Amino acid sequence: KKVAVVARGEIFAASAKDGGDAARVTNTAAPESFAAWTPDSRKLVYVSERDGRRAIYQYDFATETETQLTRGGDDASPVFSSDGKLLAFIRNARALYVYDTESKRERELT
Repeated sequence: KKVAVVARGEIFAASAKDGGDAARVTNTAAPESFAAWTPDSRKLVYVSERDGRRAIYQYDFATETETQLTRGGDDASPVFSSDGKLLAFIRNARALYVYDTESKRERELT
């Protein structure tokens, strides 16, 4: 339903169907990357290098709020499960983690 673009380290989003101007999602000094939509296209997760480490953040388009989801390490490559309840990501370029969106807990898989 929507498309996200990373340009010059910032995240922009637009309608994939209608096109038009893209809305700026982030506006930070830190670079953002690895954008991924929830299956319902209502929220967007991305990686930001704030505080010297990469963490996963979520932007909710309905409330126009941003939430930091992970804090444990150098996180990258977030991907949602088809039902949107789980978010898989790589930590420290060596471990596969899963973040449960309902309990807000993460666990290492391998």
